Amino acid sequence: IVDRSNAPRAGVEVTWDSWRVDGGLGDVPLPVLGDRTRDAKNKVVTDAQGRFRFGVAKGRAGSLNLDVSKLVFGSGESRFSTQNGDADLGDLVALRPGHLRGEVVDSLGRPIADVKVSASTAMLALGPGLSSGTKTDAQGHFDIGALHAGEWHLRTASAHHLPATQKVVLADEEEKQGLRIVLEQGASIAGQVVDDRGMPIADFKVGAMRKQRTAGMQIERFAANEATKTDAGGFFVLGGLSGTAATVSAWGDGHVTASADDVAVGTGNLVLTCKRHGSVAGVLKDGAGNPLAGSRVVARPRRSEGAQRVGGLAGIDLDELDGLELPVD
Repeated sequence: IVDRSNAPRAGVEVTWDSWRVDGGLGDVPLPVLGDRTRDAKNKVVTDAQGRFRFGVAKGRAGSLNLDVSKLVFGSGESRFSTQNGDADLGDLVALRPGHLRGEVVDSLGRPIADVKVSASTAMLALGPGLSSGTKTDAQGHFDIGALHAGEWHLRTASAHHLPATQKVVLADEEEKQGLRIVLEQGASIAGQVVDDRGMPIADFKVGAMRKQRTAGMQIERFAANEATKTDAGGFFVLGGLSGTAATVSAWGDGHVTASADDVAVGTGNLVLTCKRHGSVAGVLKDGAGNPLAGSRVVARPRRSEGAQRVGGLAGIDLDELDGLELPVD
């Protein structure tokens, strides 16, 4: 590990994860699913000459990791393969992470708190790439670190404002200050979330599919971090909407997700009904009738209206059911 002037970096902690490979596409090894290894033992510290060495079984591939709050890889090969035996990665340049700092305000210049601001190397919000993010504080400030040199795309996500994007280019170890992102209010949809008894559901998430034009393309996306939450009476106001209609969904623990399509933007009385989940309680026993502790019991929806065999019993409706006994051989 060396710095930008190729001087060795001593005392740098390097971690790694690895996976067994099976065949591949050209020179690119393909991982075997379920064989990824990352644990506390996968750690080594560079010596006075910046060198490191660790053992990995032959026939595996992997990648190196740094504490990105302190250093990021600038150049060099941080991936490795032991398909042909020992791997010599040569010099890897480690640099101080870049930062993007700024503020998020509304059209009147007022700071907006609790807005998710992310920086991604991907041009599209749903595209592949590296990303890092944070939320604005009470003064609308954000600080995104752990960034390497290159082109980054800033994006905002808020339950009450339209999303905004901004492209920023970082140099090696640069800390860019004074960025300013202005958000527009947009339109809103308001309503209430209730359960199948008509009782309001508090602290439930409500979100919408949002349209966004990026790189000349119109895309529709759903982002959970742009959702709002219902109040004590189950009421919500979901802002930051554009267009004439939207698909709105409500979800949370203990209930089935509910959605409504083609809801007119500006609607103020939308009601979303989320059915309560049922529950199954019982005792798991072995063939001799003795209780079995520490076992995992899973309930899955039936695939059809016919009976489904689960654990030796016919499929059951997931209503409130108690006293169920599951014999296990």
